[in-house]
Amino acid sequence: MTRHTIASRLAPALLCVASMLATLGFGAAGAVADELPPEDTDAKGSITATFEYNGEKVEGSEFYLYKVANWDKDNPDEPLSSQLTDEFKDEVFKDVNWSLLDTKYEADENGNKPFAEDWYDLATTLFQTMKANQFGSDYVATGTTDADGVVTFTGLSDGVYFLISPLYALPKAVYSAQLVSVPEGTAAEYEGRQVQVSVKGTPWSGKDPIHVKKIWNDSNAPDRPTSIKVTLFYQFDEDGPFEEYETVELNAANNWSYEWTRLPESMDYVVQETEVPEGYTMHMEVDRVSATTSYWTITNTKPATPTPTPPAPTPTPAQTGAEIATLCAVAGAALVIGVLMIVKARRSGSQQ
Repeated sequence: MTRHTIASRLAPALLCVASMLATLGFGAAGAVADELPPEDTDAKGSITATFEYNGEKVEGSEFYLYKVANWDKDNPDEPLSSQLTDEFKDEVFKDVNWSLLDTKYEADENGNKPFAEDWYDLATTLFQTMKANQFGSDYVATGTTDADGVVTFTGLSDGVYFLISPLYALPKAVYSAQLVSVPEGTAAEYEGRQVQVSVKGTPWSGKDPIHVKKIWNDSNAPDRPTSIKVTLFYQFDEDGPFEEYETVELNAANNWSYEWTRLPESMDYVVQETEVPEGYTMHMEVDRVSATTSYWTITNTKPATPTPTPPAPTPTPAQTGAEIATLCAVAGAALVIGVLMIVKARRSGSQQ
């Protein structure tokens, strides 16, 4: 009697297990088949720039548009500094502090969204580096402002662009250089691809005097160099290259600063760090306090050592065809055993 009761209870349980195993096996195959590729969005954008100087629209100013970095729509949190275009991976820019590109921006009290100051410093650094190295032929588009001071670039893919104008259309030489993002926001935002910017002209560097100062951003690193060199370049003719004028040494004795005075007449001047120390990056700020005086600040940053990322847990492997076949075999065996036990139980009952 006891044998009959156990068999009677075990048989349905085994049949239930067989059913569950079969469901698990075939259900997994259906989940894999239902996975779809992510939606592909190939949005196009535009940048419209309005150029003014001293409150007047500027006509006939030629603008050059470069693409600095891409947005990766499949990895919206990927740092922009790791998505530079080939043009800006050039040796000329190897020491630029590209981490400034990863700075987010916030809306001001008027609801406007100007990029953080880091972007302005990066734009200054790129433009001055391009001038000193005669780098700038790899632009993606060029255009000239109309009578309203407007120029528009269309058909732009998502990314960060560098919009510059070395302007000679005015009696006083000025320039414009700024970074613009498409879409207008962070990588996670896909609205606002029709971007409008207001461009303000900035006078070229004055001839006398030019100040330069070095700032270290390295938490007083023990391996900080005891000195660095900076070079002053000048451009005699507006269509000519920049030529080296003088190289000087900055160190603690001169408070990491220098001043050039009694400079010759020149269209423009550029200050560059002669050689950025190994393990450091560089960016610069230029403050033109008057038509003839400018202050250049060159900052060397030593990137922090990244904290090691712990290994990710090993993911559970997806159920393959072989695993499903095993589940089916187990389910079948459980079904057979259950049937046999039912039959045996009934025979035992009939004999009693």
